[in-house]
Amino acid sequence: MPDLRAVARELIQRNQLHTGRVRLRLVITAGSGGLNDLALGQDYSIWMTAFPAPDPPESLAVCISPWRRNEHSPLAGLKCASYAENLIALDHARQNECDEAIFLNTAGELCEATMANLFLVKNGILRTPSLASGCLPGITRELIVELAIRHGFSCQEGALSLDDFHAADEIFLTSSTRGPVPVSGKSGPYTHQLRELWRGEILK
Repeated sequence: MPDLRAVARELIQRNQLHTGRVRLRLVITAGSGGLNDLALGQDYSIWMTAFPAPDPPESLAVCISPWRRNEHSPLAGLKCASYAENLIALDHARQNECDEAIFLNTAGELCEATMANLFLVKNGILRTPSLASGCLPGITRELIVELAIRHGFSCQEGALSLDDFHAADEIFLTSSTRGPVPVSGKSGPYTHQLRELWRGEILK
C-alpha cells in the first residue's frame, strides 16, 4: 500500500490546488479473485482524485426518507461504492426541494443522512444515533463528539426517535467535506459553538 498522504500531496501539487478547499476521493478495488473470496487480489487497484470543493452551505433543508436503512445489513456502517440507496433518497429529497434526506432504520429509529451523520440538541444535551442504528462511523462524527466532550458539552449516543427529531432544539449534520452544518430552522448556540470549534481546532 503506497503512502497515501504523499500521494495526496503530489496530486494536489500536480493539479495546482494550492488555495481554497480540496476534496480528495480514494477508491480501492478488490482485483482478481473469486466472488467468495473477500481478500484483495494481487492486481488490486487504488486511485485517488482531487478537485476543488465548494464552501459549506450556511444551512441544509432536510426531509425524512421514505426508505429505511437496514441496521442488520452486513454493509451497515461501511463506506463502499454501493451508494444507490443514498443517491435515490438524495434525489427524492431534491425533488421535494430539500438538500438532504434523513434515514430511519428498520426499528423506526433515527440513523443518518444520505451523505452525513446526524446530531440533535435538546435541553443543552448533544445527542447522536449510536453505531447500532446502522449509521456510518464518520470521521467528522467522531471528531465532533471528541470536541464536544473536551469542551464540556453533555453528549449522548443512543437510540433516537422521529419524535426526538421533531422536538429537538437544534439539529445539524456532519461530514468530512462540510463539517457541522445546521438544518434550516434548527440552528442555535450549540451548533454555532461547535462549528466555530471545528473551524478553529480541526481546520486550522
